[in-house]
Amino acid sequence: MHIDLSCACGQVTGRIENADPEKASLATCYCTDCQAFSEALGKADTALNDKGGTTIYQTLPSRLKLLSGRDQLKIMRVTEKQAYRWYAGCCDTPLVFTAPTPSVPILGVNVRNFREGAEAAYPPFAGALFKQEAWGEVDEKKASFPKLAFAALARAFGAKLRGEKGPHPLFGPNGEHPEPKLLTQEEREAVDRRLEARKTQAAA
Repeated sequence: MHIDLSCACGQVTGRIENADPEKASLATCYCTDCQAFSEALGKADTALNDKGGTTIYQTLPSRLKLLSGRDQLKIMRVTEKQAYRWYAGCCDTPLVFTAPTPSVPILGVNVRNFREGAEAAYPPFAGALFKQEAWGEVDEKKASFPKLAFAALARAFGAKLRGEKGPHPLFGPNGEHPEPKLLTQEEREAVDRRLEARKTQAAA
């Protein structure tokens, strides 16, 4: 079983291989940093749900195969000590997040990049994270961050035991990656103002 994905314009494409529901986690994150990433790219209307949430499919990086568009990959950091948030420079589509180093085997994909039929490979929905930062009342159950973190660590440990580590699909052989764009304080403040306006509008 696999899941195909692409950016909005189709230049960046990839595939989640071995997409067994037992080998992934699914949750919606409402944190302001995930919101800021999409808003900074001008894609909040398409990448977020109506309450400001990003639904994330989390799996091992080794299960992602990049098929095209490597030259279009870019990285943003919305705060200095944050995950790498990868996007397609061709159309500014928010794609995935990873740790800042390939040695930490974590990969989270915005499910809005998946093509039709991906739901068949989804694991059970774990719930919502940071519900207090949503743009209004969220009906989804609260997800357990410790449980999600433990599941990610268990997948990584299991893959290591099975020899599944493999090369990271986004970083180069020696950890090379595009130079991350860190939002300046002024840029982040502008993004936060726009997000606050969206939250106010959603509550109206």
